[in-house]
Amino acid sequence: MDDFNFYSKEEIKELLKNDRLVYADDGINEVVIRYKDIPDFIVDYNNKNGLTDLKFYAFDGYTMNPVITTFGYFLNQCDLKVREDIIDRLVDLQSGGKIKNYKIIDEFDLEEVRNELNLKI
Repeated sequence: MDDFNFYSKEEIKELLKNDRLVYADDGINEVVIRYKDIPDFIVDYNNKNGLTDLKFYAFDGYTMNPVITTFGYFLNQCDLKVREDIIDRLVDLQSGGKIKNYKIIDEFDLEEVRNELNLKI
């Protein structure tokens, strides 16, 4: 995960207030990203790590059913609403579009911020 930019703890506080977040899991590492960064993360992660199957989970933590699973760059299973939200951007990136700058949230930093703010999710 050294090839990625991470949010600071102060930035994480703002994200918790203002952004929709999702967990991204590659089977070994788990991070949190903004919902709107899913397509960029899928393509960038696969560019940096080789073809990797990813699973994305709702940040609310109420279910362990993934909202997206991927097969490398491509969607394997995807919630219909999520697919509608991301498909245009994902296809653009798969066709050579430029990956935007984005950051990810380290799970340990997130936990520290949540504890500091007394948030339970």
